[in-house]
Amino acid sequence: MINIVMQWSTRWNMAIFAEQGYVVIAPNITGSTGYGQAFCDAIQNNWGGSPYVDAVNGFEYIEKHLHYVDTDRAVALGASYGGYMMNWIQGHPLGRKFKALVCHDGVFSMSNQLSSDEQYFPNHDLLGPPWKKNFRENWDRWDPSRYTENWATPQLVIHNERDYRLPISEGLAMFNVLQEREVESRFLTFSDENHWVLKEENSLVWHTVVLNWINKYAGLPPYKEEREQGFDIENKGPVREKEGEMVMQ
Repeated sequence: MINIVMQWSTRWNMAIFAEQGYVVIAPNITGSTGYGQAFCDAIQNNWGGSPYVDAVNGFEYIEKHLHYVDTDRAVALGASYGGYMMNWIQGHPLGRKFKALVCHDGVFSMSNQLSSDEQYFPNHDLLGPPWKKNFRENWDRWDPSRYTENWATPQLVIHNERDYRLPISEGLAMFNVLQEREVESRFLTFSDENHWVLKEENSLVWHTVVLNWINKYAGLPPYKEEREQGFDIENKGPVREKEGEMVMQ
């Protein structure tokens, strides 16, 4: 799991993934909050640089030293900047090391950051807006959409309609690329959620879809059985139509 701020939350409760039998690795990559302000600030003009190298080095360390980890069945997940990193990984060699990826509300195109309700992050991290001298190349350099010719790993895309930090067009673009490249892919959206999934029943659907996706490619049984017209979360009783969710595959 890759998320810049590695703080515990109910969305990324790592115990849920460990319960499926996974060895959960949550690296404190460059830009996260584990090693002081300088380490956090080192992500400036470096989105796909040092953080990606950290992920590569971490994976290689696990391969060499943690022999109880079956890296041939590895999967990767990330949200927000972590979702950006899923798309960056997808376009680079590390992406071929994973059986499947999950991108939740992530960045696909750097130029589309101009549609975000939060302009601090791109302007701070890319050193300035794209129309100012010398900054345009920063926006281009770290754009995951430039490497879509390499996308080949099965990917689940989750993007919510009320996400104004990273608008839903980002998720739709990812899914369209995956589909047109004939890469196994799936798209999940909630019409009543924003950058997070906060409602209890939506969270149940989220976890069902995510765990079923990664379990499929890791060679594990489904977490819960899904039904054609909805999600039989409890695996009993009639299936109820759920408002506000859509799955495409």
